[in-house]
Amino acid sequence: RLGAPPARPPRRAEAGTLAVAARRAYDGPMVRIVDIADRALSPSLNDPTTACQVVDQLHRILRPLVGRESPSPYVADDAGTVRVVYRPQRIEQLIQGAVGELVHFGHSSPPVAERLGVLLDELAGAANPRYLATLEQQRLAL
Repeated sequence: RLGAPPARPPRRAEAGTLAVAARRAYDGPMVRIVDIADRALSPSLNDPTTACQVVDQLHRILRPLVGRESPSPYVADDAGTVRVVYRPQRIEQLIQGAVGELVHFGHSSPPVAERLGVLLDELAGAANPRYLATLEQQRLAL
């Protein structure tokens, strides 16, 4: 953790380690394109075509992800010794963050709601069983 020095000196087992506890803010491409859709769905713009194009791009991004397992939080060397422990972005979080926001803002726009329904159905058809509950939750919210 960055900041003040530790209250106690590190134990011998901890001497060769590094611990970082900074909070990560995710501001990747998915967040940016969801923001574009949110703006497109605002009453001042009312541009469902742009929002539908964003849904298509989310499909392109999420489809390969939902077929995978969530990444392991452990990185080991060739001998199997764990060298790094981190918290990867969970695929469930990506689905909830991206699709959930569009469901919230786009459910009242017929073309967007229809495109989101197709997105969720197709993702469910390709998804690892682990993500089906998250996809179904979004489907019910739609």
